[in-house]
Amino acid sequence: MIAALAIAAATPPAIYRALGTEPFWNVAITGRRARIGEPGRRDVVVAVDHPERRPRGWRWRSRALTITTERTACSDGMSDRVYPDRVTIVWRGRRLEGCGGHRP
Repeated sequence: MIAALAIAAATPPAIYRALGTEPFWNVAITGRRARIGEPGRRDVVVAVDHPERRPRGWRWRSRALTITTERTACSDGMSDRVYPDRVTIVWRGRRLEGCGGHRP
């Protein structure tokens, strides 16, 4: 059981979702593609590099986008839900912060 958990932690999630408020945004990463959504705009799909393992999370990059996760409890500030990760996105010259966690 412990070995399975160690392997899972060393492998990036197959599907990863994150969201933020003020401003509202969401991202879904599947394989090497990130789909970014913002209210009132069309979703944008960006090809990202293979995720880079970080000491406490993952980092996906492209020329215009960086998504970094850190394994620490995170609240979106609008609900009682606690997410497993804090997420920072640098996109279109903005730094967006929010919460996330992988979904099976």
